Amino acid sequence: MAEASDVLRLKERAEKDSRRAAEAQGALKETLRTLKHKYGVDSVKDVKKLLDKLEREDRQSGEEFDKAVQKYEREYRNALAGTDETGTETEPSGDDE
Repeated sequence: MAEASDVLRLKERAEKDSRRAAEAQGALKETLRTLKHKYGVDSVKDVKKLLDKLEREDRQSGEEFDKAVQKYEREYRNALAGTDETGTETEPSGDDE
């Protein structure tokens, strides 16, 4: 038969677990409330959809930026190096003075 101390320990453990579960539930509710306020999402599923969308937009922006940098470098590489398209040195324009 179980001793009284074993039963008491089990009861305390169950109460502690119950409190922790209630705290976790409260934290989840508060997190969802914050997400609703800041981002207009109502559930974890909506958060995942929003995160996927934002990650996709971030990748696209990064790709567009990389393409713009490459285009800039192609178009202005010679000017930055002081040469024209044929590789011939060019005179400074004097606009910097």
